[in-house]
Amino acid sequence: MLQHIARSGAVLVSLALTLFSACAQAQDTPATIPSAFVGGYSLELIVDNPAAPLVAQTNLPVYITVAGDLCVNELQVSDPVFRDGDITIAYWDAAASGLSFSLDITQVVFAEMGVLSSEGVAYGRLVGTGPTTDASPCVTSGYDITTLNGLYDALEGNYPTLFPSGTFTINQFDSGFDVYRYYQSSDMSLAVLGTSVYVLGGDFGDFYVNVGEVEDLIANPAGLLIPEPLPSFYHGTFSLSLSEALPFSPIAEGTELTFVVQESGRLCVGELQFSFPTIEQFIDDEDVVRDRAVWTDNRNGIRYVANLDRHLNPETFETDFGIGEIIFQSGSGAQYGVFEGNKVSLSQECINASGGNPDSEDIATMFGLAEQQFPNMLPTGPQTYSQVADGYIFRFYQSTGIYLGVLDGLVYLSGTGVGNGIDAEVIGTLSDVLAQLNETPSAFPIPASQVGTYAMTFSNASSVSPFADTTQVDLVIKNDGQMCLDGLSLGTPLLKPNTPGYALWESSTLGVSIALELDSLSVTDLSLSVSSMDGLPYADLDGVKTSQSTECGATTTNVTLSNELFSLAQLYYSEYFPSSTLSFNQVSGNVISRYYPSTGLTLAIEGTSVSVSGGEFGSTPIVVGELSGLIEQLTPDPDGGVVEEVIIYDLTVAGPSQVQFGSLAVVNRSIDLEYFDVERPADTADSTLDALFLSIFSNEIESIVLSTYTIFSDTDDELVFTANVSSETTVVTSTKYWDYQIVFSFQKR
Repeated sequence: MLQHIARSGAVLVSLALTLFSACAQAQDTPATIPSAFVGGYSLELIVDNPAAPLVAQTNLPVYITVAGDLCVNELQVSDPVFRDGDITIAYWDAAASGLSFSLDITQVVFAEMGVLSSEGVAYGRLVGTGPTTDASPCVTSGYDITTLNGLYDALEGNYPTLFPSGTFTINQFDSGFDVYRYYQSSDMSLAVLGTSVYVLGGDFGDFYVNVGEVEDLIANPAGLLIPEPLPSFYHGTFSLSLSEALPFSPIAEGTELTFVVQESGRLCVGELQFSFPTIEQFIDDEDVVRDRAVWTDNRNGIRYVANLDRHLNPETFETDFGIGEIIFQSGSGAQYGVFEGNKVSLSQECINASGGNPDSEDIATMFGLAEQQFPNMLPTGPQTYSQVADGYIFRFYQSTGIYLGVLDGLVYLSGTGVGNGIDAEVIGTLSDVLAQLNETPSAFPIPASQVGTYAMTFSNASSVSPFADTTQVDLVIKNDGQMCLDGLSLGTPLLKPNTPGYALWESSTLGVSIALELDSLSVTDLSLSVSSMDGLPYADLDGVKTSQSTECGATTTNVTLSNELFSLAQLYYSEYFPSSTLSFNQVSGNVISRYYPSTGLTLAIEGTSVSVSGGEFGSTPIVVGELSGLIEQLTPDPDGGVVEEVIIYDLTVAGPSQVQFGSLAVVNRSIDLEYFDVERPADTADSTLDALFLSIFSNEIESIVLSTYTIFSDTDDELVFTANVSSETTVVTSTKYWDYQIVFSFQKR
């Protein structure tokens, strides 16, 4: 698995580079690599060029094969060449990756290789000694990521509704697969394990189903097995017995099995779940062309076939509706026998193929929650599905060797790393385990200072990061803490006992975890750490707040009201916003702005939020109010004057805060908030200041247990006071204790 991650990282990081120019190879001649350099190395990547889209790395596996192939972190490059008649330096060009590697074959002892762009720009060096091992091919799965990316591109192109590509539709490497992609807008997953391709979601169902082989789908993407809805005549649960069995049948005459046929065409036989059928035509005994559904079990070399003509005869329709018939064949189509019997119910639940269980719904919920909360121990995968044996309903997690099962209301765990690894251990009753899994992690009430829209940029990308340096995204934090990345929601942040200093937004479907260090909170800047769900570091994500807008998707800023505000600002604040032919509306996404070159200021409106940047305001946009409110303040009154001036105050709220989570560690943080265009409190009574405090920290606390206020200044120009406040909040059974020592400062504008 780590090899697949490393290989993909090398490819993905380099996708930002341009393709290799064909003309650069005009004078290339094939190079022969001396045998002294053939073998395996463990090298250090040194990045000399700050602009290089690479990350320094140690212990990088590098191989040079007898055939001249170069493998760097499983990125495989063939056909080394000499350039321009120089036979001392061999070059390997990874055209699709935008990289080139150089080796000076006159070295007496290996010391380094060069790493360049396809255009020859020096990026860095691979340094070390060696070779230390024999040469080995770098692609162990039989498919490199470039090939698999081609598979994904082909399937996305053939089935854009099922597999719509997007910024955050990325290669991911956990969940028991070689590689998979999750498509949020269609809620589908497309995965590869070994030589097989699997799909989950939508009409494909809640379990991964095999939809074809990698090589077959690369050659023919249209051959993807997709749901083939069957007539309702064939839906339901059937109890069938094998008859007419031939001597070479792998299943004995009289064997009884339960078959479940679903509307989508999926078939379950006993404990086995099959993919969708192919619909074939055949010629019956009367030389009539008819259709049949064929389910193939490649692992066991057998086929199950249902003739799709039985529902067409109106004379026998009602009689045959309750009768089942499945032809049993070898993988090559030789008939073994016929399963015959009756339809026992209209249920299409595959669990019924192995016998019903009154707790089946709770058991399925338990499996889902356990896999979600313990992905390292219980990773889902195409061969991880509910099975029945010896009374257990269980799932086996192939990559970790662990079994999780239920028998008679008790939950059992066994396998690698569990007890002696052999005997199943009881971990609790089904109801108790469900109750533990359903305990919601502590919700983190996002401070008001963090709410808004940010322009963010990825940096410090690791070698396995699917996000290249300098990639830009829009990020929105809503009032309730929800985060949106380019319109994709990651839900609300959580606080976990093992990481109390961080608020975490996590999405197992997107495959990312985004962490905000609580000590780093800032009014205008945002710094986040992005990793995989397993904690594998991806990149940093940094940026600045561009507006107070909390719209996750695209919205429309009111052009009429924006023009009205521009006119009023130019009329009454001409020293800041002087009217000019060079000051005109500019539109970027949802932002309407005007730039005033004589003052260097920009007045911008996004949604209902108005901000100013440039000049004395600085480069970061400063929110100065709401669109309709500012227009109302500046609109002339009926007597021809301007509405009586409203005294405007700006408020800063700063100081330390301490949060204790029950008996867990104490988290210290700094609060630094700014508010513009606010009303000053009517008085300084404790009840008034309590109400003010609660309005600002309403996302964190619901009530105040104890408060003490000390007034330092109370004039027309300012109001400054300190607030020592304590509170407590109970979530489920856990209590949080809050202590604040905050300075409030109202300053007249």
